[in-house]
Amino acid sequence: MIELAVIGNLSRDVVAGAEPRPGGGVFWSTRALARIGEGARVSASCSAADRPLLVPPLEAFGLPVAWHESSNTTAYSFHYEGDRRIMWQDSVGDPWTPEQARAAAGKAGWVIVVQ
Repeated sequence: MIELAVIGNLSRDVVAGAEPRPGGGVFWSTRALARIGEGARVSASCSAADRPLLVPPLEAFGLPVAWHESSNTTAYSFHYEGDRRIMWQDSVGDPWTPEQARAAAGKAGWVIVVQ
């Protein structure tokens, strides 16, 4: 039994006008868990159009990933002015329904929900 489930929306981040890259709490949580060798199940959502950009890097961390389609992808653009980050939220992904969250959590003893 997997003890930990990570659930949330991926984001498409544009930093200082560069090409979009994956981000969001589910991406960074998965990266951290993979690096420390924790077993977890990951459920992430984004639009079908953004799936090729966002899901393969998440899968590359080596944890099991389930993708859920969202009508929009959460998106942010930001840049830095010295130590100050200037940030915009460009798009909001769909919220998870209670049924989706319960199915994603399965029988995990711990659940991390990051939106």
